[in-house]
Amino acid sequence: MEWLSFLLDLKRKKAELDKLKTTEDEDWKQTYDEQLEALNEKISELENEKNEYVDLVTEAEQERDLYFQQYKTSLWRVNQLEEAIRAGKFEDTGEEDYPGSYEDLPDWVDKNLSGRIFLHTRALKGLKKAKFEDLDLVCKALQILGIEYRSMRQGIQGGKEKFDEKLKELHLEISGSIDLSRAGQEGEQYFVRYPTANSPRQFLDSHLRNGSKKDDRYCLRIYFFGI
Repeated sequence: MEWLSFLLDLKRKKAELDKLKTTEDEDWKQTYDEQLEALNEKISELENEKNEYVDLVTEAEQERDLYFQQYKTSLWRVNQLEEAIRAGKFEDTGEEDYPGSYEDLPDWVDKNLSGRIFLHTRALKGLKKAKFEDLDLVCKALQILGIEYRSMRQGIQGGKEKFDEKLKELHLEISGSIDLSRAGQEGEQYFVRYPTANSPRQFLDSHLRNGSKKDDRYCLRIYFFGI
C-alpha cells in the first residue's frame, strides 16, 4: 500500500501548492486593486487642481476684459473731449444722440455712461429679445440711473430732488423688485454675479418701470442693484 500512501502524499502536496498559488494570486490582485485605487485618487486630485486653475484663469480673463473695455471707453471719451476742445464745441444743444436699435445700445452705454452703468451679461442677452418700442426712453432711464440716481446715492446736495424731478418728467417710477425671501424661491432670476462669473451673487433689489400693461411693447422694467 506504499503506492497509495505515495499517491495521497502527492495529492496533498498538489493541494498545498494550489492553495499557495491561489493565495499569491489573491495577494497580487489586492495589491493591484490598491495601486489602481491610489492612482485613481491621484488622477481625481489632479483633475480638481486643474479645474481650480481653469476657474482662476477664466476669472482673470474676465476681469482683464472688463478693465480693458473700461480703458478703451475712457480713452474714447478723452479723445472726444480733446476734439471738442480743439473745435471749441462746449455748448449743449439739448439733443441726445441715442442709438437707433437695441443692438447699438451697449456701445452707447459704454460711450456715454462708462463707469456709471454696467450692463450685465444677462442684460446684453435680454436686449436681443427686447420689444419695448420707446428706445429713447430706455436710454433716458439709464441716464437717470447713471447720473441723478448715482448722485443721490452719493449724498450730493439736491440729488434726491433732481432724481425725483427726472422721474416725474419721464413718467418713471422706482421701487423694490421683490422681497428677498421670495426672490430666493425664483432661482437665479433676481440675482447676478458681478463683476465676474465667479464673484458673489448680487440681489437685484430695485427696478425702474414705466407702463402697467402686460405687453412688452409698452411696459418697461429695468432691474438693477447699486454698489
